[in-house]
Amino acid sequence: MEDLRQAHHHFSKVLHYLENSPASSPKQVSRVCQNLMETSIGLSMRAREGAERKKRADQALDYGKAALDNVLRCRDVCMIAQVQFMLACMSAWRVYLEARVSGMEPRRHPGRERVEILMAERLGELRAFQNLDMEGYEAQARKYIGYLNKSPRNQGWE
Repeated sequence: MEDLRQAHHHFSKVLHYLENSPASSPKQVSRVCQNLMETSIGLSMRAREGAERKKRADQALDYGKAALDNVLRCRDVCMIAQVQFMLACMSAWRVYLEARVSGMEPRRHPGRERVEILMAERLGELRAFQNLDMEGYEAQARKYIGYLNKSPRNQGWE
């Protein structure tokens, strides 16, 4: 957990520098925002308290939106698809958190099916890029879909 906190701190410093540097490109800012999104998701997953989990998930979503805004400006379609996929993963995690906080099984959450469809669509969009190693993306999709299909006997916080 401490490693993630340090990584988040360092990425935050880099983002601050890039945002204040006229020489930085939207693609550079997007990459750092993606790293911040991933570290924020990791911190959310490892937090013990529900409020901290939600706070970190909200941060991850904000960084993901910033990453998408920046990558849209540079028009890199592959990178756009990657960020959109990560945002779909983030949506799955948020549905999981909402379900858990409300005492509901994640697989019974009303938003679960919509998020599963979105994840499948985003994964399909990534498959269009032959230079991507899909194995990692498919594993990541399985991981997040797994959160949505938690059974009642396996309801401990992840």
